[in-house]
Amino acid sequence: MAAGSAAWLTACGGAAPIASDQGDVAREVVPIERMDCDGGEEQLVDLDGDGRANVRQVLKDGKLVCEQIDINLDGRVDLTRFYGPDQQVTFEQHDFDFDGRLDQQAFYEKGQLVRKELDTNFDRLIDTWIFCEGPYITRLERDRRHTGRVNTWEMYKKGQLERVHYDNDNDLKVDRWEQYSAGRLVQIAEDVNHDGSPDRGGEVAPDRMAPAAHMVSCDGSELAAPDAEQAAPAPAPAAPPPAAQAPASTPSEGEGG
Repeated sequence: MAAGSAAWLTACGGAAPIASDQGDVAREVVPIERMDCDGGEEQLVDLDGDGRANVRQVLKDGKLVCEQIDINLDGRVDLTRFYGPDQQVTFEQHDFDFDGRLDQQAFYEKGQLVRKELDTNFDRLIDTWIFCEGPYITRLERDRRHTGRVNTWEMYKKGQLERVHYDNDNDLKVDRWEQYSAGRLVQIAEDVNHDGSPDRGGEVAPDRMAPAAHMVSCDGSELAAPDAEQAAPAPAPAAPPPAAQAPASTPSEGEGG
């Protein structure tokens, strides 16, 4: 979110200060590394009939353990998916730009997406963490300046932005707080003397409010409006591709992680 200037604000005049969350932890960025898909019987699948495997599946005792998928048919693995004993997805790793390097990994519980971790600047380090509840994003943490630690925390309610906290000077303490209403920035507070508490700020003048931020989905689904009576349905777990006769060659995992 862009920082607001003093001209955007009305006088503090009794406006309640925005308190920091205890959960604003400056977690360190970590490498994103490709996980091995092995530990059972291998089965190769040729989906387009060109004699080259597009899917490699690993099964143990007749159950799917993991699979590697070449989505764009270039001979490299773009998606690796892992399954639990109940045959529901537990973990995925993605190469969305087909360059042979991982961009995202996703974690599932009972087949439903609960967290995503992203490398947004393609340096092989996870710099963004997204937490999900059903189709909705609830919290986002990111190292937006790529300093090696999380310095931005965004809080959402049913996919709509409510608060953002920033550590702009990278001293491991929040120094700017933003409050949103219906997706629009309405209040700003700042810690000028670096004591960990807000001491300057106020409400954003109505005529200077930016357009409401878009609702954000965790899984790419279309979100219901906040006042809708019925929440958007949770996504169904992904199904494995159909089995086929094993071809001679297998997809490659590309270069590095």
